[in-house]
Amino acid sequence: MGLEKEKGLLEGGRNVLYDRGAMKVIVLATAMITLAVLLTGVIGYSITRTGVIDKLKTKDLHYIARSMAARIDGRLERATETARLLASDPTVTEWVATGERDDQLGDKARQKLVDIARDHGYVNTFIVSAQSRNYWGEQGKIMQTMDPQDPYDRWFFDFLASKAPLQVHLDYNKARQNTYIFVNARIGSAARAYGVAGVGLSLEDLAQEFQQYRFSAGSRLWLVDEKGAIHLSDSLECNGKNLADYLPDAIEEKVLFSANDQGETSVMEYVDGAGNRLDLISQPIRATGWKLVFQVPRAESLAVLNSILVNMFVTGLLSVTLICIVFYIVSRRIADPYRRALELNEELERIVGERTRELSEKNRKIMDSIDYAKRLQDAVLPAPYELGELFAEHFLIWRPRDVVGGDFLWIRRYNDDECIVAVGDCTGHGVPGALMTMAVTTMLNHIADERTDEAFREDPAEILRRLHQAVRETIQKKADGETRYDGLDIGLCSIKGRRVVFAGAGMDLYQSGASTSVTVMKGGRKSIGHPRFASDDSIENRVVEVGEGDFLYLTTDGYLDQNGGVQDYSFGKRRFKNLIAGLSGVALPAQQEIFTQTLSDYMGEEAQRDDITVLVFTPRAARDVSPKGGGRK
Repeated sequence: MGLEKEKGLLEGGRNVLYDRGAMKVIVLATAMITLAVLLTGVIGYSITRTGVIDKLKTKDLHYIARSMAARIDGRLERATETARLLASDPTVTEWVATGERDDQLGDKARQKLVDIARDHGYVNTFIVSAQSRNYWGEQGKIMQTMDPQDPYDRWFFDFLASKAPLQVHLDYNKARQNTYIFVNARIGSAARAYGVAGVGLSLEDLAQEFQQYRFSAGSRLWLVDEKGAIHLSDSLECNGKNLADYLPDAIEEKVLFSANDQGETSVMEYVDGAGNRLDLISQPIRATGWKLVFQVPRAESLAVLNSILVNMFVTGLLSVTLICIVFYIVSRRIADPYRRALELNEELERIVGERTRELSEKNRKIMDSIDYAKRLQDAVLPAPYELGELFAEHFLIWRPRDVVGGDFLWIRRYNDDECIVAVGDCTGHGVPGALMTMAVTTMLNHIADERTDEAFREDPAEILRRLHQAVRETIQKKADGETRYDGLDIGLCSIKGRRVVFAGAGMDLYQSGASTSVTVMKGGRKSIGHPRFASDDSIENRVVEVGEGDFLYLTTDGYLDQNGGVQDYSFGKRRFKNLIAGLSGVALPAQQEIFTQTLSDYMGEEAQRDDITVLVFTPRAARDVSPKGGGRK
């Protein structure tokens, strides 16, 4: 009986110890999670606060200031141009210069004042004569005669004396509680001034837009002149006052006298007498010496963070509670989770190992098939000794993008000095492109076997047309109601001694000689297999007489379209042509190395985009039987 009781106590003690250990783990995990959430919240709040302040200084303040400044500048530039055009108008100039005695000119000039005010929305248009001192207004009538003793008329005489061609003057009218801008333009030259013409515009609608740009209840947007006088504001109570009424002396001095010759904005911050921190931006107006000043309290900018902080606290508390509940359930209800994790890991490793072996076997079979396809494609291509027997000199660059490719070289030899050579670029890369090359070379062999007469052999354009027909009938069959448009670009040369007849579809032939000039024989614009190939009148034979020292160049678009260089552009036909021109007088083996190295240097670290084939050769004369240079690279 005592033994059983002791055993029960031991078992009960083991359960208590297990419970205490589990609770310690739960408490420790809860404390760590809570600390992590709090730390994340503090860091997140700090980053968000810094980001909000940075966004306010670098974006929001700049956007508001520049938007309003752009609107003001736009109106001033339009008014300035209107005043300049009015003052330089020949009718106005002649009428004012002749003392306003020509009634016909006067009618036209006065009508211009009426039309400009009506059509462009200016509150005032005017012409003032320096001889009569008559002030003609927007109604086409004399409104007053300028008096040099009248202080309100001094602007006219001061402007004439200043010799300046243009003047922008801003005036705030307290009675109307509105700001007006007058643009004055000189009629005549600085040495001979006949008068002044100009326009006046109201900024009343801009005042309404100022209120729309109000950032918060404590923000302020002011348009001030060189002396700090506020002429326009988002609050009517500020109009007519001075910046000194709202800003500390030091800040006001920075705003008014900071050097902004390039029209750059000035951002600053300060603490007012109540201890509130405020952010301020000053934006110069290009057309005048005025400035747009925008101020916003820092606390109002960060007000949105208070709600974010509360939400973060509530979310963090709920997250910690939920995590603790889930952790408790997991730790109490799932038996031996570590062992289960190991078993699951072993099962996953077994499955991954099986899949890896399967993929490795499939990859080996695929690579064997591709290697066999490469041997087949190599067998179709002409051997180096065959090219050596055909040409006096040559080299071949054949570089598939993958193990096999869609580019090919085809020859048909008739005798020692007569043959047909073709360089082609079929649709696709890799195995599909290689299969396409085999189909096309088979078609070319069939076409060449059908007709062997000399007229046909020297008509490569007709050979291309027959190849197009064969591709359309053989490869581009309809399957499931869908027509395939597979095809190829090809350049084909019929060679007889030094005479070469060329025809191309999507491919050109380049010829270079002893001089640095390069002749380009254009091929047809449409590729073989294109639906509109038959209607392409650019598919025609071009005869080339190859002189001593001349070389002929055929290339697929893999060389031309390869991207690289500083700006990652394609190599291009122009650069290819310049490369050939620069190789004038260079021996063919050296040219091969230069072609290869130039492409490698241009590619840099870029991957090869397409299959690349370049064939360079010079035909063999009838009596020339010794092969020279070149090979496949």
